[in-house]
Amino acid sequence: MSYLPHLPLLLMMRFNVGDTHLGGVDFDNRLVNHLVNVFREKHKKDISGNAKALARLRSECEKAKRILSSTSQTTIELDCLYEGLDLYAPVTRALFNELNKDLFMKCMDTVEKCLLEARIDKIQVHEIILVGGSTRIPKVQQLLKDMFSVNGNTKELCKGINPDEAVAYGAAVQAAILSGEGDKKVEELLLLDVMPLSLGFEGAGGVMSVLIPKNTMIPTKKERICSTFYDNQKSFNVKVFEGERVKTKDNFFLGKFVLKGFDPLPKGVPQINVIFDVDADGIVEVTAEDKATGIEKKITINNKHGRLNPEEIRRMVRDSKKYKAEDELAKKKVKAKNALENYAYEMRERAKKIEEAVEETIEWLECNQLAEIGEFDYKKQELGRYLRDDPNYSNTSNSGVKVPIWCTWRCPPNGWVCLNTDGSVFENHRNGCSGSACGGLVRDSSGCYLGGFTVNLGNTSVYFSGAMGCCSRSEVGVGSWLQEGEGGH
Repeated sequence: MSYLPHLPLLLMMRFNVGDTHLGGVDFDNRLVNHLVNVFREKHKKDISGNAKALARLRSECEKAKRILSSTSQTTIELDCLYEGLDLYAPVTRALFNELNKDLFMKCMDTVEKCLLEARIDKIQVHEIILVGGSTRIPKVQQLLKDMFSVNGNTKELCKGINPDEAVAYGAAVQAAILSGEGDKKVEELLLLDVMPLSLGFEGAGGVMSVLIPKNTMIPTKKERICSTFYDNQKSFNVKVFEGERVKTKDNFFLGKFVLKGFDPLPKGVPQINVIFDVDADGIVEVTAEDKATGIEKKITINNKHGRLNPEEIRRMVRDSKKYKAEDELAKKKVKAKNALENYAYEMRERAKKIEEAVEETIEWLECNQLAEIGEFDYKKQELGRYLRDDPNYSNTSNSGVKVPIWCTWRCPPNGWVCLNTDGSVFENHRNGCSGSACGGLVRDSSGCYLGGFTVNLGNTSVYFSGAMGCCSRSEVGVGSWLQEGEGGH
């Protein structure tokens, strides 16, 4: 996942994050493991230890993955897969999505991480370019659309570039720029890349001393004054690593050299300047220089460390007309089947969430046996959100009055503001008005309510009400307010 601010004739690679342990083969493996279990249950035979059978199965699973990007169902057929036994298994897109649900979420976690490191909001992203074959997976595309949807406006994905060829296109453009053989438009382009991992050297105790942090724009040059670890040290070892771990043993070793010839002095006295110089191609030159004698040593680390033919197209057009009615019927049947399967998976997920919500509510009840009617009504409404399809569910309180999303409480006095529970100012109460002070509700880790607070803008003091009585309120955890006279105000 990369974030590139786009200026005319300038592409700046500002942030680049990824998961080197996640790729298309991981999706294949999930389907392979599922079908190994299917074969075991049907034939009472285990093929997990047979390399030849697994290779055939993995190849078919990869094909099935690609087919499921354009259709909702396919079938894996393998004759004589193991000991003369065949494998015949239908695979739906819904099943594929279920098998890889956690991997899809890991993909989205990577996107979130990139936005976080770049310190940008999703609303600031103007275009999403898909690169890599796995971006063809419909579920991945849907999750991306959902993530970048703002106020009901869906962000469309850029699919104009072949995701399998995007890297080759970029390499070709960069080669044209470097060789000077491209046209004028290409020659005027400037690509500024970033370091994919942090660069540093080993410090005392095997700790990684980072000199060039990850996502630093290149070319770049950084330096740091170091010294010896013990008295009368006659040499200084420089071990270069890249990675994000604290200990160098957990990072990737790039190279090392030894600086010799400087005067033996008490530890900490020699001044050795360590310089990391990275050019536009990512080639790293590391230099260590003794400032007293001018002696230096350096090391250079480079970067070593199908389509249908016309006849087939015409035949497919003829067949589509010939079997149109049959295809429509089959399409409706498959659609109904997939709808049922998707609904079943959704219901299973909802059941898990309901179970978690019920457990949380029971724990809250144990902690709040003496709560007021309004509070019990609110918790019932909160739990009822998970049961919106339940015809017996109602969001009304015992008195028949609906509990509003935002309760209407009185504003704080002038000079005071109400805080949401995340610490932000509740803008509707910024200017203050007559009435008692009010503020966000505070509760401990077990869910027990402790009190409310307000902040005085004049002297930045905080008033905490202490233990408070329970009262009807708005959604706790988003922002809610105390009524006049409650909570010790």
